[in-house]
Amino acid sequence: MQDIVFFLQEHSVLFVLWIIFLFFSLYFIMKTYFSYNNMIDNMQAIKLINYSRATVIDTRDQEIFKTGHIVNSVHFPLKTMFLEYLQDIQVYKMNPIILILNDMNDRHVCMNILSKQGFKDVYILKDGIYGWDINHLPLTNKDK
Repeated sequence: MQDIVFFLQEHSVLFVLWIIFLFFSLYFIMKTYFSYNNMIDNMQAIKLINYSRATVIDTRDQEIFKTGHIVNSVHFPLKTMFLEYLQDIQVYKMNPIILILNDMNDRHVCMNILSKQGFKDVYILKDGIYGWDINHLPLTNKDK
């Protein structure tokens, strides 16, 4: 025990750096773990749509959206979603939300902003439209 106390006294900077490293490592591990809890696969999305009246919000660009999207999905482009459409999205607050993202790197931004707005059940479709299409699930190119 005296050796530990002596080591900490002699190498306090090293000990503090080790504690900081440990804290940040745990923080990023937990953040990564909890960010994947909101990812759902196609079958979970279908259950949410059919039984919980989930709203599918497609955040891809307009041109990509027109080439094919999930039936009855709502289009709010990510670039302007949180500037122009935030009031329009409030209508869907009571139902679960399934986000379709073009880039999974944007998921943290979307989740943070929607959770600050009071959205509770927000999910991200795991493989996006690509995974939906690969499984031969219905897509449409008609507007709602």
